[in-house]
Amino acid sequence: MFFEILFIDYPGFKTGVIGAGNMGLSHVYSVHELPNSSLTAVCDIDQAKLDRIKPELRDKIALYRN
Repeated sequence: MFFEILFIDYPGFKTGVIGAGNMGLSHVYSVHELPNSSLTAVCDIDQAKLDRIKPELRDKIALYRN
């Protein structure tokens, strides 16, 4: 709900998530589902955490380990 209110007035808003742990993973999927926004990147130093992102979503965003 908070994210919907925050991003509703920003069409085309691009977002990156730093950290793909439990909370970061939740943010990845929440931001991905928001209207008028796009998830462009996720960064985590642990490759195993990046690998937990669904494959169909992984192909659409940039993943960084540094």
